[in-house]
Amino acid sequence: MLAGLALVTGCRAAPATPDAGAPPPSYTLRPVLPDLDAQQVAKVVEGMVQGTTHERATITFVADEQHLWHVSYVAGGRPKELWITRDGRFATAAVTDVPALRDRLDRDGRFADCLDKAGVRLFIDASPASRELLAAAGVAAERVAVRCDLPDSDCGKLGITSLPSVRAGGEVHAGAVTRAWLESRTACK
Repeated sequence: MLAGLALVTGCRAAPATPDAGAPPPSYTLRPVLPDLDAQQVAKVVEGMVQGTTHERATITFVADEQHLWHVSYVAGGRPKELWITRDGRFATAAVTDVPALRDRLDRDGRFADCLDKAGVRLFIDASPASRELLAAAGVAAERVAVRCDLPDSDCGKLGITSLPSVRAGGEVHAGAVTRAWLESRTACK
């Protein structure tokens, strides 16, 4: 190992007996940065904020969250958050809990499938109320949504007079509804 460098991917083991015709093994060198401590992380964030926004950052806390540093700070009078890798190489303003996201997507997919089997339809347009209705029904709600603001829409023929509207159990309800309302009308969870 060279000072500050480590051997990583792309290595081939040398044969037990050298083969004169074989190409030499290939190596990829990558710098290995030591993990930062909380004070170094705070200095990195202060430097990043000042270098990009020309504002002074006031660090409110730095927390060690497994493989990332979670930093809260105030810049320009607004509270902000940042996550930084342990070695300080990468930073992001948002982190997604992938298992929780996967669970939510699966749950919302099952909910939309159940709504579809129950004959529920969400009649929507591009309005904030329609977006609210879609959000209440979950990320897979497009499966049961009917766009009524498109030129070839048949919503009027279906008896839809206002948007958004929901058809459930043979009845049409005008306006946005909650997920709990949909659950109570369909037994979908």
